[in-house]
Amino acid sequence: MAGGGFIYNTGLVNSAFGGMLIVDSATLISLAKANQLDLLLQAGRQVVLTETLRAEATSNTNFPEANIINSWIESHPNQVVTDYNPNYEVVPVV
Repeated sequence: MAGGGFIYNTGLVNSAFGGMLIVDSATLISLAKANQLDLLLQAGRQVVLTETLRAEATSNTNFPEANIINSWIESHPNQVVTDYNPNYEVVPVV
């Protein structure tokens, strides 16, 4: 690829569906290991984590990723929500 970067379109950025981005703990841990958690914010959506998921990803503070994830969540209170609501609308991926 001469003179350019690689662009991978997951369909998350500027989605016609808008709304929330719900991620799992494996995604959080992997992005924390790569120091790339802010990629989730680039989707232009609110990132939603359940309390259970947050506990799973951050409870073992022997792993540096747990502290990284906690700090990241706390430093983005308007963009990252730790909550659970059974009424969240599930939007199909097309």
